Amino acid sequence: MAETTYSWGVVGLLFVSGLCHIAAPVLAERWMSRAPVVRGVGMLLLVLAIPCLVWRGWYFWTLFVGLTVSGLWRLLFPQSSIRATAELSALGAWVSARRRSNPGVGITAVATAGRR
Repeated sequence: MAETTYSWGVVGLLFVSGLCHIAAPVLAERWMSRAPVVRGVGMLLLVLAIPCLVWRGWYFWTLFVGLTVSGLWRLLFPQSSIRATAELSALGAWVSARRRSNPGVGITAVATAGRR
């Protein structure tokens, strides 16, 4: 029961985090561009990884490795994390602009090609 609650708690937290990044990208970028906030997120991820050591199974070991690597990276190298996030943001903006300027390219073109 505790494993299920923990798993869904982590899933919910990551889902809400993703929604915040999608719904309010400017606000999320402003918060996540500060080293103390990034370090705090790193510490939170490390704390979330601790229960994975108690429970056995590939799921918890995989979750432990992912949370630990991500948490340590944010805690020990916050500027690197901030820079990587900014670069991914720029890439996302480039892809969005590219899709808007060329709407026929990509999955839409493949899906409609068979209808001709």
